[in-house]
Amino acid sequence: MPGDDWTAHSRFANARSRNEAVGALLAELFERGPGADNSSRGQLSQEAQAVLEDLLGPLSNDPPTASQAAEAALTLAAFSLAEGRVLDLRNTGSRDLNESGRIAGDRSVGDRLCAQVLEPRNIPATQGPLQSSSFRAGYLAPQVRNASLRRYVAWQSEPSRTIDELHSMAEGLASAFLSRASSMPLLPALVASRFTFTAYRQARDRLLATGSGGALEQYLLAGLLNEELSASHSGLRVTTKNVGANDKASGAAGDLEIRHGLRLEGAIEVTAASWEDKIDQLTGVAAARLSEAVIAAPDVTNTVSGDDLSEKVDPVAARLGLDVAVLDLHALMDVGASRITKAARAEAFRFVYRCLAQYHRRQPELAQRLVDILVSLGLASNDVVNKEGERSAADVDIVFMKVRDFLTAQKIADGPDTPRALRELAARLEADSRTFDEQPE
Repeated sequence: MPGDDWTAHSRFANARSRNEAVGALLAELFERGPGADNSSRGQLSQEAQAVLEDLLGPLSNDPPTASQAAEAALTLAAFSLAEGRVLDLRNTGSRDLNESGRIAGDRSVGDRLCAQVLEPRNIPATQGPLQSSSFRAGYLAPQVRNASLRRYVAWQSEPSRTIDELHSMAEGLASAFLSRASSMPLLPALVASRFTFTAYRQARDRLLATGSGGALEQYLLAGLLNEELSASHSGLRVTTKNVGANDKASGAAGDLEIRHGLRLEGAIEVTAASWEDKIDQLTGVAAARLSEAVIAAPDVTNTVSGDDLSEKVDPVAARLGLDVAVLDLHALMDVGASRITKAARAEAFRFVYRCLAQYHRRQPELAQRLVDILVSLGLASNDVVNKEGERSAADVDIVFMKVRDFLTAQKIADGPDTPRALRELAARLEADSRTFDEQPE
């Protein structure tokens, strides 16, 4: 019956211990590689292969992009593998589901799959496949629009489904994910406290000293502006696209878009070359029914006069009905960097890395340049590892543990409205504090 205690039918005493087992199972599956145990499990049936290919979806693109359905399916399959039996995902009254018609802990484990397994291997990943509130009423609720995931849930929940078939599906998904892993260098952990403005300027100068076709300029500006807007609590955010993608073909109004939710609020064209090259690309801004546009280009402040702008911009602006601002790219970056915290500056460079990992998988030298610069400036944490392997801030960890236990006690550690940062904190401490006594659920 809905609301029954699922632990009565589980081999685990509580969600925390099961989450830990599922997370370890997923990590092991990627570490050893699918099929490494030389088991006698058969190949996927034709039906299962079709389900698998449907789940992969955008992962099959070139370049590949994240597939929420594949991430969610692998997460859900892993729970069955940890339990040693096929869980029924279709029936909201199933003994395998909690009172919400979901597997307890699914969201937390899905987040960890992305953050701890996929992202470190440069595999395209979402922030977490089961974060959407559309899953509130179960995986097949009417508001769940992901047809691939619905198909998988129905497939897994067939009464005749076997655990071996599910294991083969999980291995197929893991194999597909691993085939999308890139050889790009890993981004080391960054030390946020070291990202002073002067350190940012050093990193920015070195990063942009060598050409990248405008990629590094576009992504760094996007990262800085996104952090500035996030700190303003305005609800605005910055999105960007592959620097090589045409605005019209990509459906974007500009290289950078400023949005409030899904609503487009502004657009910025970014170039590492001449600002004049971007004038003809303002048609996308006008087509998006915006009244203002920004062009960000280098060497504008000292080399371009107001008369120059008026002569070349005004005719186009009048024709398109736009108020066009032409700004110095580096000055715009620096103003944005001056208005955010050290931690936000570090996050802006992580944003650059994520864009490179997503759009420039065939140019690992760009990511290597970023990594080398951050390491050479002492902004990465590889030189502050505790040699004894002990925690350097145990008192802080204890406070974090109290937060985790509070979230668990209140049964909100995996709630859809709990901020991701708190859920990640709970998940991290779940893994890092095994030496401490377990608190009851």
